[in-house]
Amino acid sequence: MQPPPPYLRYAYPPINADILAAIGDTLKSDKRFYVQVLHLMNRMNLTPPFGHRPAGLHLPAQKSRSVATQTEVLQSESESELESDEEHKQQQKPPKLKRPADSVVLEQYRKRARQMLQVAASDPGKSAAVKEYMDVPTIAARKIELKLPSTLPVVNQLPAERLTSEQLQELPVYKNYKVGEPSNKLYIKNLDKSITESQLRTLYAQYAPAESLDIKVMQQGRMKGQAFVTFLDPNNQAAAAAAVVVAKALAETNGLLWHQKPMIVCYGKQQQQQSQQL
Repeated sequence: MQPPPPYLRYAYPPINADILAAIGDTLKSDKRFYVQVLHLMNRMNLTPPFGHRPAGLHLPAQKSRSVATQTEVLQSESESELESDEEHKQQQKPPKLKRPADSVVLEQYRKRARQMLQVAASDPGKSAAVKEYMDVPTIAARKIELKLPSTLPVVNQLPAERLTSEQLQELPVYKNYKVGEPSNKLYIKNLDKSITESQLRTLYAQYAPAESLDIKVMQQGRMKGQAFVTFLDPNNQAAAAAAVVVAKALAETNGLLWHQKPMIVCYGKQQQQQSQQL
């Protein structure tokens, strides 16, 4: 099904009546062969075989040539006669004239520019005309716009709004609220689940040094949304003053709206140390 390779040489006998009759039978029985022969005649500008058949079959005088070289590759079956004719016309088009090289044109432009600049330097009156000639329209570069959101997120943003006692009383989560016994630990609930330990440390660092705060935020299970903040006093000094600080932190953070959820803050239970007797 493939065309013969062009690098092979074939020994074909001179044409005779038997060969011509066999070719004619093949043309009649194989439509693809018939179409390809017409394509080849069209490409070689041979006389179309569509006229009346002559009275007798005449074999043209052939030069004795027993060896031929296969150089013509048959076109595909889907190729039309119109395509072959257009291809032939394209081959007959006269060659286009070559344009000067870009480097030559650029060098001429630079030479002309240097001459005009020299004229402008020697005669200031011509500088305006030279400038008008030399002005080349520039391509406007695309303007790059950086679109930023209207409000940027603030890291560790602290809540600013706080509900009043009356407003807290209306909330179901505040129904059984009890402040608890004073201690150095605060218990927080109803926290937004996105609140982190660092955010709570920033909030309560307003009342005590950040390094003296022990904070535990519950991130799993039913305790999620709750936290414990312990005000540490390693030297156990000024216990009364420390109690005042814890009470102030409780009063000012209870009811703070954080992500539209009010914090419920009360005293946490103090862990009692039990002495063991030997």
